[in-house]
Amino acid sequence: MRPGRFGVIGAVLLVKLVAFLAGPAVAAGQWPQIGGQGRDFHCEHVELRTDWPKSGLKVVWSHAFGEGYSGIVLEGGRLVSMLRDGDEEIVACLDAETGRTLWSHRYHDPVDTSQFAARYGFGPRSTPLIVNKLVFTIGFNGILHCLDLKTGQVKWTVDLVKQFKAALPRWGYANSPIAFGERIILPVGGPGAALVSFDQANGRVVWRRHDFENSYGSPIVVEVDGLRHMVCLMAREVIGFDPADGRLLWRHPHEGQWLNNIPNPVVCRDNTLLVTSEGDAGTRLLKLNRVKDHIAVREMWWTRKFRVVHRNVVRIEDVAYGSSGDFGPTAFSAIDVRTGEVRWQDRTLRRCGILRVRDKLLLMEESGELILAAPGADGMTAHARANVLDEPAWTIPTLVGKRLYLRDRRSVKCVLLP
Repeated sequence: MRPGRFGVIGAVLLVKLVAFLAGPAVAAGQWPQIGGQGRDFHCEHVELRTDWPKSGLKVVWSHAFGEGYSGIVLEGGRLVSMLRDGDEEIVACLDAETGRTLWSHRYHDPVDTSQFAARYGFGPRSTPLIVNKLVFTIGFNGILHCLDLKTGQVKWTVDLVKQFKAALPRWGYANSPIAFGERIILPVGGPGAALVSFDQANGRVVWRRHDFENSYGSPIVVEVDGLRHMVCLMAREVIGFDPADGRLLWRHPHEGQWLNNIPNPVVCRDNTLLVTSEGDAGTRLLKLNRVKDHIAVREMWWTRKFRVVHRNVVRIEDVAYGSSGDFGPTAFSAIDVRTGEVRWQDRTLRRCGILRVRDKLLLMEESGELILAAPGADGMTAHARANVLDEPAWTIPTLVGKRLYLRDRRSVKCVLLP
């Protein structure tokens, strides 16, 4: 394989690059970022039984929790998420075994309700990142914090709106950061700051790049012919960039009438990438090919018959699964990623957060019902069901071993799966 394309960047950065090329060194049984270890919502180390008890799933612990949809991350027995209490945002760290609060950090951050749509509340949307014993969180108004995972001590903070003149999307900041060596990278959206890289230790800006308008997507790692780079869905396009310096490697239009690009792209076979959003953006499959130090992009197909407004999409072999529709009726759907053909739809299910557990799907329906199902060629077989949350249950669950960590807009809890 030819040397990495990141150029002559010095010995220190080469160490970071080697770690990036090797992939994340995360122990099984941790969930340190959005989507878990691979940011793909795939739980390959867990095998679940289909005979759930008729009396319901065992609730290990449950506590009242504040407003928000922020995901739950977990490392070393410590669970972290975010919530809102009036004019304050809170980063909360709980004992994953007992639910006991280990520490919390509260900060004053009122929302100007005249500037944002109130339909879905003003709680935090972004999912924290745990890396190098640090926690990185971003609130509704774009306040970035770095905290010590053990103590909750604030190491540094940045107001993304003030520092980068960023314009927040109409539903608030919802992007989730990603680690690159000793840095973090996140979409911001200000002039010359579509993407910004920060030093984890002190919050120093390592680089800032581009003028793309921000939406709600979060960066993922994609490898193309030996070149590992990052991909992020912005408001009007999907882009690929070099995490070492932010240099643009490719871009492709992907724009809907409301600019609500939320689900992260899905890596598929043969250097292809599935990109989906609501409305006119629809779904497209992109073929990526490495050409020296860049990547060439070709659109293979496009359809509006599968379009995911929010939550996530997962893939098993050559089929992707997600809740297709806009803000009205939706249907849980399966699409053949090779052809763009919708194989089947289940209109009994509304919007679902999805975990792939080997060859099965664990669905968190917005009604609060949890479903373990096996997808097939013509439909889906639901093996087990349990009511575990109140509606609306919009946060995608976190699965570590047989323990499933859940939240709605009122509570956070841990249930034990058979």
